[in-house]
Amino acid sequence: MNISTAVVLKILLLSGIILSFYRWVSPMLLNPFRRWMTIPSLEARFPTRDVYAAVRLVAAAILQAAFFFALLWMFHPVIHISVRKDLNIATLLLASILGISEMAVVTLLGFSVMQGVALADRWAGRGSPNWSAVARGGWIQMYFKTIEVLPKPLGHLSVLLYIAFEECIFRVIVIGVIGPTSSLAGLAFSTGLFVYYQKFHTPGWRTAIFPMLGALIVGVVHGLLYNAVPNLFALVVAHSTFFASALWSMKSIDRSRAQSVGATYNGGRSHF
Repeated sequence: MNISTAVVLKILLLSGIILSFYRWVSPMLLNPFRRWMTIPSLEARFPTRDVYAAVRLVAAAILQAAFFFALLWMFHPVIHISVRKDLNIATLLLASILGISEMAVVTLLGFSVMQGVALADRWAGRGSPNWSAVARGGWIQMYFKTIEVLPKPLGHLSVLLYIAFEECIFRVIVIGVIGPTSSLAGLAFSTGLFVYYQKFHTPGWRTAIFPMLGALIVGVVHGLLYNAVPNLFALVVAHSTFFASALWSMKSIDRSRAQSVGATYNGGRSHF
């Protein structure tokens, strides 16, 4: 594989721009929302920080869309997308199944990691963390708050918009720019950048474990699929289903825990 100096410089420039956007530029542009964005009707029913998290995700989705079009203008990636062919019901249904399957694999890997960390903590004499709280930490809570706080159509549309342009940036842009030179390099950089940026703005490495595992599986699978069959709509559906499965799983765990606590409380009270 012979990659010219110009291509290497383009790859480094693209990687630097993407990482800088997520690490510094996006937070710098979004942080002012905390000071001047208020929605009294929502703040009367929800904590101010929850409303801010929801508004921030909406703004982040719009900002990410603008960033995608800026990258599109700067790098002119090779794009093979056909709306007429790609919007196929059978393909999109299979994409939904793929997203659920990806979540199952990530859950298995996550459970294995939790067991490994628990063994290391016991060996070091430390207590085990509350993994449910850890999984909800960092930027992931913005998604929960958005769906809880905003009207359901707007909340789900905001999450879908963010996920869709995430696919656009890491698949359409990165693979579209690097892939024509080397499909393997395109896959590697697309996945590597996608995994690495998940750790930004998380309170600790434990909180970053689950997003990075998810990004690894989704990045590899979606990168391979985009190289073989560049159907962006199917990847967005798979990614959305993957994320919806994660949210549903966490809410199910919370409901089960609440029912268990309630049963314990009622059972204890019956003895008096």
